[in-house]
Amino acid sequence: MAYTDKTKFISDYNEAHKAAMEMKVPDSVPVSPETAFEFYCASFALKTTQVNANGEAVPPLQIFGRLFLDDAANRISVRELRETTGITLYEWQNFNSLKLNDWNMAINDTWLLSGVNSLQPFYAASLVNKENIIDARFTPPLTIMGREFAGLALAGYQEASTHPILGKAYAHAPGNEKKAHDLGFRDYAKGLSQLKTVADVEKLFSDAKFTID
Repeated sequence: MAYTDKTKFISDYNEAHKAAMEMKVPDSVPVSPETAFEFYCASFALKTTQVNANGEAVPPLQIFGRLFLDDAANRISVRELRETTGITLYEWQNFNSLKLNDWNMAINDTWLLSGVNSLQPFYAASLVNKENIIDARFTPPLTIMGREFAGLALAGYQEASTHPILGKAYAHAPGNEKKAHDLGFRDYAKGLSQLKTVADVEKLFSDAKFTID
C-alpha cells in the first residue's frame, strides 16, 4: 500500500523521523511530517508529471548515488559523476533538486519509498562497488547510498539492462509489483535492522541478484 492515507504516513514518518534524528548524521535537521508528506506526494507523482518537487522538468525516474567521498565532507562534483556514469544535467536535476533543502535520513527514506511505491526505475549516479555501498563502521554496515540500494532490494527490485547513458538500471520485478507498492517505513526499518554484518548485507544483495563490483 502506497501512502495514500496522510494519517498513516504521518504516524509511520514520525517514528522514522525520531530514529533518524537519533542517528546524528551530519547535516540532519528536523522536517515536519506535513512537509515530508507533500514531498512524498510530489516525488510519487513524478512518474506522471515529470516535474520534481522544485517544479523543474525531469525524466520519469529516480537517480541515487553517493555525494560524499569521505567524512571530511569532500563532495563528489557533478562533473565527476557525469564523466563516470554519463549522467547529463537533465538527469542530474532529478538527483540533486528532488531533495528538500532540509534533510535527514527519514526524508531520504521518504524519497526512496515514493519511488518504489510508484514503481519508478532507479539509476545509479555513482559506481555500484563495495566502496560506495558498504561501510563496516556502521550498523547496518552501509553508506547512505548502500541504504538506498538495500531499499531497492527490500522492494523486490531487480537489476535491469544497463542504460547506454545512465548506466545500471534497477526496476520492479514484473509480476512482483505488490512488494514494491507495499514497502513502508516500518518494513524498510525492519529489513535494515536485520543487516548486522557485512555478510548479511552481501546476502541481501546476492539474493536480489544485484551485482556489486
